[in-house]
Amino acid sequence: MRIIYADSLVLLNFAIDYLLLLATGKICALPLNRIKMGLGALLGGILALICSLHPHLFPPLFKLGGGFILVITAFGTKGILRSYIVFMGVSAFFGGCQYAAAQLSGGELNALSLKTLLFSFGICYGLLSLVFKGRARMGARESAEIRVSFRGREVCFTALRDTGNHLVDASCRPVMIAEEDVLTPLFPELEIPYPKDAPSMLFAMSSLPGLMGRCQLFPCITATNPEGILPAFRPDSIEMKGAKLPHAYIAIVHTPLSSDGSFRAIF
Repeated sequence: MRIIYADSLVLLNFAIDYLLLLATGKICALPLNRIKMGLGALLGGILALICSLHPHLFPPLFKLGGGFILVITAFGTKGILRSYIVFMGVSAFFGGCQYAAAQLSGGELNALSLKTLLFSFGICYGLLSLVFKGRARMGARESAEIRVSFRGREVCFTALRDTGNHLVDASCRPVMIAEEDVLTPLFPELEIPYPKDAPSMLFAMSSLPGLMGRCQLFPCITATNPEGILPAFRPDSIEMKGAKLPHAYIAIVHTPLSSDGSFRAIF
């Protein structure tokens, strides 16, 4: 008769459940709270111990519910259905890998050592992270709703946080970059289409009421801006995440910033 120690069983399931939750979080691009994930994994280890001591009291549906509790503990209730489906899929994938490892080694699945289990789980996690690396990076993009006000007019659009955007004004305040289309309602007096070269656009904006002395050119070299300069203006206020930035500039570009229109500005 094979003896299973309670502490080893809890430790093994804790490590495996933590890797499963970590892989789920990476795939779904969820915020990773290590403490909550650790609590979820520990809960999984305790549930595994209880199921081993009293297997007749816990049908397979209970194990499905246990996985649901683990996911809620680790990631909360936001997007819980998607997270749970991914968690179960990752669990099935890892389980299949463990079965394959047992078949290749000529042993039984429940006879694999802790070292072998963790090593194979680590390999599987690395493969999943590599496959879904690009997906996680896209999902983790930070965006914010922007509200721009000028002379009683307002426009709202989505902006993407870009850590590579180092455009600043003379006071080292960050300069937002926005597509001209989303700013059009602010300048009904300005003739469309707007001038494509930066100096002409600056001259046209400077002639508008309320923009005298609030326009300038900023050096900015991008793939879509070979001219190397961008016209910019200072609106009455820019509101982002409930905070107002009354003295910030917005630089204007004539080309789309995203291929799918998911964001119209960069901050």
